[in-house]
Amino acid sequence: MSNPKHPHHSASTINTQSGRRESAPLDYNHPYESMRRYAELLALRHNCPRTRYSYYRAMRLLHEHFGTDPANLGDPPPPPPKPAPLCPCCKKEMVAVLRIAASWNIGRDPPPQTP
Repeated sequence: MSNPKHPHHSASTINTQSGRRESAPLDYNHPYESMRRYAELLALRHNCPRTRYSYYRAMRLLHEHFGTDPANLGDPPPPPPKPAPLCPCCKKEMVAVLRIAASWNIGRDPPPQTP
């Protein structure tokens, strides 16, 4: 499986341990129990130390940004539902009712203004 452009690169020469050496997330002093459990989960699921370090770093950045336990963070509440649009027949009916109500009030005096 060599690359024709780079014959000195083959599948057997890929180094997955390259880069700066970071300590494993299991060795950290965790500020919260949930972060310790997350480090344990990463140790079970991911073999590459760089992946474990990167995923734990993302969790730590969330903790530092919000200043709270990442387990307490959740999705924001959904926005309130928008009212359903009126169908054309309902709009026509509403306009007719408003016209009738306006015609009833044409001859009347406006209500008194309160100071």
